[in-house]
Amino acid sequence: MIILHMDSSMAGEASISRQLSSQVVDRLTTLQPQAQVIYRDLVANPLAHLTRAILPSSHPIAPPVDSLQGEDLAARAASDEVLQEFLRADAIVIGVPMYNLTIPSQLRAWIDRVIVPGTTLGYSAEGPVGMIKDKRAILAISQGGAYSHPQASHREFVQSYMTSVLNLIGLDEVEVVLAEGLSISPEIRSEAIDAARAKVEALA
Repeated sequence: MIILHMDSSMAGEASISRQLSSQVVDRLTTLQPQAQVIYRDLVANPLAHLTRAILPSSHPIAPPVDSLQGEDLAARAASDEVLQEFLRADAIVIGVPMYNLTIPSQLRAWIDRVIVPGTTLGYSAEGPVGMIKDKRAILAISQGGAYSHPQASHREFVQSYMTSVLNLIGLDEVEVVLAEGLSISPEIRSEAIDAARAKVEALA
């Protein structure tokens, strides 16, 4: 079993999404002691914002690699590496904080490299068809506000976006560990973190 573990919070050790994603990986490796973990810190080692030149080589509109030079050549190699990591993994664990109602741009740069027509996404007369099957996806999400509440749900764009993106490429069952309301009060913060940690420990 190969676990791809990624974090996207800039808050370092204080990050709740990082703490939860790490706990998820610890839980999975306890259940599967032989598992191999590949770790990617999207903040410490950010990917460039995507351009046509540095699309993964398998992307239909990517220019030939022999036409690239310098930084573009290195960035293309990084894009290919990111895509192959994703394809090899049996489980994907992503730490996702909410920034300004959405995901960090570093995580979006990663997403742009794994949605590749003909490799992870196909098309039919009925619409898009996900080509990735038999991978487990677990999101460890942290939010300062409480967007699951009906009065704030219209501003919830993290869980819905990440779930939709992964569904799009075929990951139909996305598990979510959510700690929200972290900025409302110390009491709500503590309760939210405890509830999220308990959910992690219940993962099968």
